[in-house]
Amino acid sequence: MSSETDWLLEQVDLLAKEHGFDVTKLTVIGYSNGANVAIYSMLEKYVQFRNAILFHPMALKESPKIPRLPENKVWLSHGDRDPIVSADNFEFLVGEINAAGMDYTIFNHQQSHNINRDEMVAAKQWYDEHIL
Repeated sequence: MSSETDWLLEQVDLLAKEHGFDVTKLTVIGYSNGANVAIYSMLEKYVQFRNAILFHPMALKESPKIPRLPENKVWLSHGDRDPIVSADNFEFLVGEINAAGMDYTIFNHQQSHNINRDEMVAAKQWYDEHIL
């Protein structure tokens, strides 16, 4: 995942320069593997963006050295019947986010590895209250 993630982050930086926007103001939104890339980037790549909405992220590996990121805000969702992201894996990821000092909110639901309306509404409400 590292080389693809590096390429993606380089593209974001290039676009930010080309279009004159501040990467620190971005809120990254990802679902499943997209969410994994976003949180991996935050924990291991020292990216400039500070906010993320992550639908069904999972820990892919243990971060060797967790940075202190108290300015970061993350919203995460998890389905109790998710066959891809186990409860243990999700809790491990939350532990790493907590160890980084990030401000985080968790949305749990009783469904599978899918995005549902309640998740979308909760993510938007969190964004409106914490980011805007």
